[in-house]
Parts: sequence; structure tokens; C-alpha cells
Amino acid sequence: MTAPPDPVDVATGVLMERYHQDLDAASTMLRKLAENSGRDVAEFAGGLLSDAPEGTAGAEPSVVARAVAFIHANAHRPIGIADIAGAAQIGVRGLQHAFRRHRHQTPMSYLRQVRMEGAHRDLVTGDPARRDTVGAIAVRWGFKSPGRFAVEYRQIHGTSPGEALRGHEAAPDDRSAVLARVDEARRRAELLTDLASEATTQALLARNGARSVALSPSTEARLYLMLGASGAAAEDTAPVPD
Repeated sequence: MTAPPDPVDVATGVLMERYHQDLDAASTMLRKLAENSGRDVAEFAGGLLSDAPEGTAGAEPSVVARAVAFIHANAHRPIGIADIAGAAQIGVRGLQHAFRRHRHQTPMSYLRQVRMEGAHRDLVTGDPARRDTVGAIAVRWGFKSPGRFAVEYRQIHGTSPGEALRGHEAAPDDRSAVLARVDEARRRAELLTDLASEATTQALLARNGARSVALSPSTEARLYLMLGASGAAAEDTAPVPD
């Protein structure tokens, strides 16, 4: 007769799969969880994996715990209800009954929930500069229809997947501040352009030793706006060399 598995080993394996940790990290987590509960590691692991007694609220049977661990470890893979039931060591109908009783949902709805959480995590940590796209992330987590994924994502998170990938939009006050800075930068750029045009014109006058030089219509108009009508009138009365 095969001896039952050590609850500590089983619980450690569940933590390794669920949180993608190595053996040492999972063992440390299990020990800290046991310490926080005031129990030793073996007692805590046994209670974590054992079937819940009848009428015990909040506790889950081991078949549900195994199914949940399998879903978290394989949500990014093309798994179905039969795969989950096989990992939980129970029939499909038995697994569905256990999920409805202890989690008030079906195994497949929980799988979809975990996939949505994974997609959300990848979206908020993604970067379009690294060629991350909404479509690729959706397919990675088993959502075959990007359009349906976008609708469901907005219903849950209140924003579109594209907005989550690009980062949260700035608040109204932030947008106003950005626009103000852009406007100020534009005004400064225009001022620098005017100063450069004036300096160029002064250099031309100095080099030619004349009060007036031949200017293009656009430059002449810019000088008129920059120096004012009085400056243009003075230019008209200047003597013209023979």
C-alpha cells in the first residue's frame, strides 16, 4: 500500500506552482504562513490541504485546492475542464459540484478570471516600445477574440486594454499643465526665431554698409511685424545708393 504524500511536500509544491518560486522560497513562505497562524509547519500544511469538514465555512476540499493550483500554474496554456479535473483527481461533474459549493462559480469561470488577472498584469507592466501589443497579450492568456477581450476588460477595470498598456491617462489638471508648458515652449521658440532673424538682418546691414538691403517678401513682412510700422516707415525714407 502506497504511503500518503507528506502534506508539507504537497503544500510546498502548490506554492511553487502557484507563485512560480523555487524550492527554498516556497519552503520559506510556507514556514512564515505557519508562524503567522500560530501552528507548526506540518499542522498548517495538513490543514491547508485536508478536506473541509461538513459545515465548516471558508474551508475548501483538497480537490478544489488541487484544481486551483493547477489553474494558476497552467492558465497560460490551452487547458480545459477535463485537464483541470484530471489534475484534481476527480471527475468533471464532481469538480463542478465542488466549485459551485465552495467557490460559487464554475472551474472554467475561475480559469477565465485567472487569465484576465494575468493579462491585466502583463498590460500594466508592458511597454509598446518593446513591441508589446494588446492582441499578443490577449492571445498569450487564451483570449482568442481581442474584441471580446477588450469589452470584458473594460467591464472589469473601467478602462480599455490599450489605455492600460500605454499607461493611465493624465488627470485633467495634469493635461492642463502639460498644455501650458507646450504653449510656453512654442512662444519661446517663436521668440528665438525672431531674435535670430533680427540678428541675421543686422549682420547683412553691417556687412553691406547700407541702410537698406534687398529682402524677400516673407522676411520683409516678418521684420515689419517684429519692428513695427515706425521701423518700416523709417526704412522707406532712407537714401538709396546710386
